[in-house]
Amino acid sequence: MGNVAWLEEPLPRHDFEGYARLREATDVPIAGGEFNNGHWQLREFLAHGSLDILQPDAALATGIKRATDTAAMARQHGVEFVPHTWTNGLGFVANLHVMTAAQSAWCEFSIDPPWTPTVRDFLLTETIDHDDGVITAPDDPGLGVELDRTLLPK
Repeated sequence: MGNVAWLEEPLPRHDFEGYARLREATDVPIAGGEFNNGHWQLREFLAHGSLDILQPDAALATGIKRATDTAAMARQHGVEFVPHTWTNGLGFVANLHVMTAAQSAWCEFSIDPPWTPTVRDFLLTETIDHDDGVITAPDDPGLGVELDRTLLPK
């Protein structure tokens, strides 16, 4: 299939064997893992040879430390690691730090309405944007971003 970067989550999230069969039947790279919870489920994808691209979300499934561990595990299995990043600005920045630590070449970055950086980053004092397709992780303390405290409950 020409010009298809990958097919993302075409099967139920726990169908590790089905993903492996699909992967064997096509030349299109198969991606998944964004809705799987926990390190062990992601490990199952690797054990079954289910994916070409592993996409956990540090904000939803693994946390930052486990995500970097998962990236190393994926690398050992020859699987590309591209974290899923469709939460809010804090989740995006957490995954951005994971991508930086894991030296991931890809970053999901929505620019299409309604999920624009302004909408995604509403909790932050500044939006995270790209510069000609390149995103640099913030390097201030913590996650490197400031919350808009006017939005926090009193």
